[in-house]
Amino acid sequence: MMETWAVATGHPTATRAAERILRAGGNAVDAGVAAGLTLGVVQPDLVSVAGVAPIIMFDAATGQVTSQDGVGGWPAAADVEAMHRAHGDHVPEGILRTVIPAAPASWIRALSEKGTMRFADIAEEAVEAAREGFEVYPLFADFIATRQEKYARFPSTAEIFLPGGRPPVVGTRFVQRDLAWTLEQMIAAEAACPGDRRAGLAAARAAFYEGPIAERIVAFHAANGGLLTAADLAGYEVREEATLPVRFRGVEVHCCGAWCQGISMAETLAMIEAAGPGAATRDGALDLHFLVEVLKRVFADREAFVTDPDHMAIRPAALLAPDFLAARLAGIGAKSDPLPAPGTPAEPSGAPAVFHVGCADTSHVSVIDGAGNIFSATPSDPSYDTLVIPGTGLSVSSRGSQSRAIPGHLNALAPGKRPRLTPNPILALKEGKPWLAMGTPGGDVQVQAMIQVLLNMLDLGMTPEQAVRAPRVATYAFPGSFAPHDVHPNKVLYEADLAPAQISDLAARGHDLEAWPQETWMAGGVCIALREPTGASAVADTRRVGTAASGGAGEPDAALARIADPATQLAEAYALCNAAIPNGLFSAMRFHAAEMEVERLYSTLPEVYPVSGRKPKRATPWGEKVLLRREVNAGFGAADISWAFSDHETILGLGLEAVLNVPVVAGDRVLGTINYLRAAPAFSTDEIALGRACAAAIARRGELE
Repeated sequence: MMETWAVATGHPTATRAAERILRAGGNAVDAGVAAGLTLGVVQPDLVSVAGVAPIIMFDAATGQVTSQDGVGGWPAAADVEAMHRAHGDHVPEGILRTVIPAAPASWIRALSEKGTMRFADIAEEAVEAAREGFEVYPLFADFIATRQEKYARFPSTAEIFLPGGRPPVVGTRFVQRDLAWTLEQMIAAEAACPGDRRAGLAAARAAFYEGPIAERIVAFHAANGGLLTAADLAGYEVREEATLPVRFRGVEVHCCGAWCQGISMAETLAMIEAAGPGAATRDGALDLHFLVEVLKRVFADREAFVTDPDHMAIRPAALLAPDFLAARLAGIGAKSDPLPAPGTPAEPSGAPAVFHVGCADTSHVSVIDGAGNIFSATPSDPSYDTLVIPGTGLSVSSRGSQSRAIPGHLNALAPGKRPRLTPNPILALKEGKPWLAMGTPGGDVQVQAMIQVLLNMLDLGMTPEQAVRAPRVATYAFPGSFAPHDVHPNKVLYEADLAPAQISDLAARGHDLEAWPQETWMAGGVCIALREPTGASAVADTRRVGTAASGGAGEPDAALARIADPATQLAEAYALCNAAIPNGLFSAMRFHAAEMEVERLYSTLPEVYPVSGRKPKRATPWGEKVLLRREVNAGFGAADISWAFSDHETILGLGLEAVLNVPVVAGDRVLGTINYLRAAPAFSTDEIALGRACAAAIARRGELE
């Protein structure tokens, strides 16, 4: 079976969310939004549900590439003079660095314009992970433990991230019930809307920006010296922006604009391409001296010229002009330039850059679907440097950390002005056809990690997995994007498994070298989804906790399409659900919510479990979990069977010890369940995902509503 869709994200739960959507018939945008929203729940140290979410997309039907900025501007009350008087050159940690939260608007706009599903459809994993918690994993625990003092400064933040006054422990569950409330408010608003899908999405958005969620955000800011107002939130609109396409090694790479590092990614690609074939490699490996010198010049130009395009004194395209690139390349010599000066574009520049000696973090989702649609998004915003809004679970975007509190500075804060964003997803086309989605966390390392992966693939002929796994380097010889914007002239860090010959060459050329551990998370976490004539594939960087998945238009997907097709009889649809997962007993139920009863509609053992009558589920643990909280119930062994079913003796007497109950959910309502029992083994993660997909396909038929 040829794989036709692929997804890679920064966390396994987000990947499963995208996979469920794709198997249920959703497109790349539906899947990408589901994954992106989930990342804000299961990586709350790195990504905020109320943070930033820049997105770049390819529409296979129209052939168009579009991007959404996904970053909010400064509140109307922002005053750089006042900030400078009170706090000096840098925006302080805490509530004052809050900008307008963009992620909810960005996700919902993408879903409304290019998706096919409702907010409730894509929010399932996010809500469940918030309400029931996720298992604390080592990288998450370590991130919080190493920043414990920062989290402890803010009581509302510490209450969530330092439960019991201590960092979360690996293997325990991390629960965010207030965040679940926020997402459920949006789902409820959508369900209450009498209009079509887009109207429902608009209602979900309004719940965040104008409804009860906004009220809590605004009240907290008013009581704690913050700047956000109701007018800031209600007036916010995510912006669709033109992309910056660059021809690189015969591939059309689309980067985001100058409102983020997309212009720096584009300049890096364009400069290396202008240097000619072979310029970036030597002796069968990357010429790391050349690459580092290119990157230092790109980041010098970023510091001197790049800000919110509404405030730039040059056009971003000036940094991609052939004469400008040639002049930048001409300055690269055999030895390291400790701190290159910016170039001289053909247009006048604004005020000179102000250099200061001195990371927030991020995640990513890449999706390509069977139709060739591409979705690439890099959501972000940490939780350690700001206050969680009580009752919401939200650490509202602290992206103001990337602005300066220096009057007259190119990146000085101003009302409505967007901070220059580090997250910058990319996508690429080959001969006009979808080829690649890519992105990574890592702040100022993002561009550096992605260019090395692309060069590994396109110049050295590595497979995507080899290209992602290969050791990386990073330079810090430029002002950092985040306060206090440190500069480290001549500094290059490298992963410990870098080839000795490359290390020696960098040292001989005068670079100040420092070793990272092998395969360190600090070198990024690249996520790739790729489409070749041989099929789709995905790779997630092992440096972090990302995972990848792919699937095809083979039997599972064809069966799901038939299940969802109203022309398929309901009994046949249930038979297909039964055939999808090996079992010893399959049944399907309709849920009568008013009476809290279930009615069996289908059974593969009618002599034991006939299709008739109703069964009460009020005040039962199973009913609470599956029917009211809309959660999957999966278990194994006599104890799990006894917990779930009053007729457990009959079930165990049949030799059935593995159980999987999946709610059939439309909006915020459970319509019924599909149920699998077997002797052994326990149902796998993949089988649970397929069960969710079958239930979603049943829900899309509409018959049980």
